[in-house]
Amino acid sequence: MILAGQCVDSAFTNAHVYPGFFPKFGFDGSCLFAPFLFTDSTTTRYGKVSFWKWSFGDETTNADSSRLQNPPWLYHTLGFKQVILIAGSDKGCVDSAFLNVEVKDKPSLILPFKDTLICIPDSLQLKAIGKGTFVWTPDDGHIDNRFTATPTVYPRKTTSYYVEMTQDRCIATDTVQVNVVDHVTLFAGNDTTICRTDTIQLNPQSDGLRYTWSFIPAARFSDIQTKSPLTSPFGSITTYHVVATIGSCVAADDLNVTTVPYPLVSAGPDTIVCFDDTASILGSTNGSRFYWNPVVYLIHPTTLTPLAYPKETTTYTLYAFDTLGCPKPSS
Repeated sequence: MILAGQCVDSAFTNAHVYPGFFPKFGFDGSCLFAPFLFTDSTTTRYGKVSFWKWSFGDETTNADSSRLQNPPWLYHTLGFKQVILIAGSDKGCVDSAFLNVEVKDKPSLILPFKDTLICIPDSLQLKAIGKGTFVWTPDDGHIDNRFTATPTVYPRKTTSYYVEMTQDRCIATDTVQVNVVDHVTLFAGNDTTICRTDTIQLNPQSDGLRYTWSFIPAARFSDIQTKSPLTSPFGSITTYHVVATIGSCVAADDLNVTTVPYPLVSAGPDTIVCFDDTASILGSTNGSRFYWNPVVYLIHPTTLTPLAYPKETTTYTLYAFDTLGCPKPSS
């Protein structure tokens, strides 16, 4: 086509878009001098993954790379390494993923508990968490499946069990102590008296592992399955019953909590007094003893009706105690 003496033409092409390319990888390994194995898990909606380029973050060499899909790598220094995977598809998609991996001097070995208690004749399953082969000692005739992560032990005396986990050439060790008793010790506590409406914490002396509380009559209670609960008795005398257990061994005990009312007390009405004048304070109580606070500028402060001659506005508080056992004063 000729337009105003100029040649004009056109062309076109298709741009293909392939969304849904997601590079990802995982690894197995944690120990120095034992190869890490990196596993590609890249996914794509179109085509297939066609190439991989790895960088292992090894600061000891410039050759820490691979084109394999699932390569191994052996580290020679400890610490965190940033591993990068650049992956591509046969549709031309390219993206990257990275992870920080930690190189340790020994494999990761976790024991959920390291000190526990059992009662004869009970058994207990120990547990180790890690990737490797396991050996538990001592082999004293009271352990089953000692070449697994979860052996069962039934010692007749307090015993320390040692676990050794081997991962490639790397070894980790740890210890569990199993304390053995033939009964549960339990003392619920001495009977006591508190002021009515107050809260008290029960503190039994026991080596039990689990506890269950009950009480008569009703009372406010924080948790019937904790060792040291908080409670507010409603009645004048409340009996608390506690059961402590270690496996199949059981012990029980009681204690009584008596409540008595706070003494009645009144410091009298507020009053106004001129400077350098005195005012009568009209206190009253049914308590067995009492005291005023502060006592400064009081005449006869040991009586319920002292005279006050304060030099400034002052609040006088009357504290009273009873003879029934309420350990705190009213004011």
